[in-house]
Amino acid sequence: MSTARVDSGALHERVRRFGRAALGAGDSPDSFEALALDIARHQARQHRAIARLAAQSGAPLTALEDIPVLPADAFRLGRVAGHPESADVARFITSGTSGGAGVHAFRSLDTYRELCVSWGRRALLRGGAGTKSCTVLALAAPFEPERKSSLGYMLQEFMRDFDGRPLVGSGALDVREPGRWLLASGAVDLPALRHGIELGERRAEPLLLCATSFALVWLLEALGEERLRFPPESVIMLTGGFKGHARTLDDASLVRGLCQSLGVEALNVIGEYGMTELSSQLYDGGLPQAVGAERVYVEPPWLRVTPVDPVTLSPVALGEVGLGLFTDLCNVDSALNVLTQDRVRRVPGGIVLVGRQAGARLRGCSLAVEALLPNGATSGASAAAEPLVAAHQKGPWHARPEASGARGRLERLLTAASQAVAPGSAERRALSARLGETTGLSLPGIDWGLDHCLELTPSPEELTALIRAVPAARRAHVILPGNVFVAAHRALALALAASEQVFVKASRREPAWVEAVLAQAPGLFQRVSRLEVEPGDHVWAYGSDTTLDALRHELPRGAVLHAHGSGFGVAVVDLSAGEQVLEATALAIAEDTACFDQRGCLSPRFVLGLGAAEGAAPFAGRLARALSELEQRVPRGRMEPDELADATWYRQCSACFGTLLEAGQGAVYLRATDEPRAVPGQPALVGQVPLELPPVGRYLEVIAVPRLGPALAALGSWLTVVGCADAGLERQVSELLSSARVVAVGSMQRPAFDGPVDLRTDLRGQLIG
Repeated sequence: MSTARVDSGALHERVRRFGRAALGAGDSPDSFEALALDIARHQARQHRAIARLAAQSGAPLTALEDIPVLPADAFRLGRVAGHPESADVARFITSGTSGGAGVHAFRSLDTYRELCVSWGRRALLRGGAGTKSCTVLALAAPFEPERKSSLGYMLQEFMRDFDGRPLVGSGALDVREPGRWLLASGAVDLPALRHGIELGERRAEPLLLCATSFALVWLLEALGEERLRFPPESVIMLTGGFKGHARTLDDASLVRGLCQSLGVEALNVIGEYGMTELSSQLYDGGLPQAVGAERVYVEPPWLRVTPVDPVTLSPVALGEVGLGLFTDLCNVDSALNVLTQDRVRRVPGGIVLVGRQAGARLRGCSLAVEALLPNGATSGASAAAEPLVAAHQKGPWHARPEASGARGRLERLLTAASQAVAPGSAERRALSARLGETTGLSLPGIDWGLDHCLELTPSPEELTALIRAVPAARRAHVILPGNVFVAAHRALALALAASEQVFVKASRREPAWVEAVLAQAPGLFQRVSRLEVEPGDHVWAYGSDTTLDALRHELPRGAVLHAHGSGFGVAVVDLSAGEQVLEATALAIAEDTACFDQRGCLSPRFVLGLGAAEGAAPFAGRLARALSELEQRVPRGRMEPDELADATWYRQCSACFGTLLEAGQGAVYLRATDEPRAVPGQPALVGQVPLELPPVGRYLEVIAVPRLGPALAALGSWLTVVGCADAGLERQVSELLSSARVVAVGSMQRPAFDGPVDLRTDLRGQLIG
């Protein structure tokens, strides 16, 4: 037997003994601190991800604050375990609602089983339900023998320990017997629930019904006007929220509905908080509190929850909100310190869940992490290495002839923009100062964007193509982006090409460009604070996928939406090219990255290096140096708090599985090539692992790929532009990918002014209704 297995087994036994002692069922020589530090040292010896985090911090592991902090996302980005896959006795799979499926691998379930049952009994079986027996039902699908669901496993153990008897007959308990699990074939098994209630009444004992919040809403809908009455002192354990579901209900309304429909006391609707990445659970304290009051969750003695600052990861003051850092002694074989993106606040008696951290990736034209992963809520990327067809190429579509007056309106826009940014002019100085206030970019960064990215001299052929690329409209409306001011220039051009009547709603965050253009061309369009769209109108909108989905529901039937949503850029380089070529390529990619501090949808986030894996590290080093040198000329601007928090999260994730090369205030990430997949058998996007989208602020990930086809196909649904290091690569990428702009590196932020930047959508737009 290996030393690691012996150490693990001894630590598990110490944790169980500590837990028993804390609940008054024995004694233990350990303190929480001593046990946590011994587990942390064991993980730093046996676990590559934890070892990398520990090495990055350089802390001596002599105090709790020295223990490495592992983001919950790491469980889906790589294997988080200090033992080989062959030693796994269970692999609990995350639901994927917050970033794609991940896995929590267990060498032993003994600690999980004993302590989750002990703490669940203490929290749920109180008062009249505090006896040995109660009838346990689960409003869930039956637990799978493959042990994929940590919640399902816990409910199964509740059935064994709290109940321990069959629902029918007198044989041995079968936790998979019909009637125990109340969700089957996509419906609620109401007859089984009624039978459970009758059985509890005959046994003269309470009923324990365990369910997710969403499943309970489903139950109330299935009951309709029917009223059931649970036995006295019955308990409903509710867990989870409504993320990813269309139907929601606030906590107070849900509790009222359960009380009315099931005849339970409001104080016996007990909230549970847990996650696949942890081995311990929290329950609300069960204190006499009014329906609708915030739930106070109490952690067991072997778990500590610390609200921490999302940027510094330092504890916040009592009563302040921070990200939940969970120190779980039961996570012996995975990660002791798990950082979540749940915002929590400590109050007397426990913690309050405040909500999810607002990530920078969810804003503007940037991309939520979950959208990158297989089976994501909105991802439609194919893993096949087939050419991807642009949406606007599907079906019959004949471009309209050039509309009368459209060219004149465009020329007037170009003249106004040129006057607003004329070098040395008072207008230019005023605009730059205003943009500094609204965007947070450095002044050199603003000048770079105006001088290198603003298209003021398109060719006649480009203008003709732009006019023909949009359908004529009686009235056109524009919802402008707030992240990249030059994007407003093209957005205005598209609307003006479509209609004489253009109504523009500028971003509250960045109205400066619209103000500058209108000052030079009064009456060219109307600036409005609220759009009043009529059937037949066309709307050009820029924003997050979430914002655009909401807009679709707000527009009237018959309106036409041209939506430009989440996306990003990718640079492609041949790693076998000569040193001079690679140096020049690195500088060009750095310039594309520095524009707008990477907030735009044309900003590169990944660099695909075509060639052997050993060539990626030298190029990553070149790229990091190029970004650092460029920052001396074009400093990074102000970052918003959520963007800084996003960068901290990314840095912690990256440190688990590879090397982060500092690049000025940004970084270049190179993943270790020997990291296994997070979930055995689960497909990955590029190479052998799923990806974490680098945040804004000049962060890039370099990935060596043997072939471009599979990588581009995997990312294709999200690509707006691909920058190529040479003409040969441009031809190759163009043959593989027709749904994105293909340009030379160094010009990714300034594609041809011949129509919409985004080639992924139908140029005719989406007819609402």
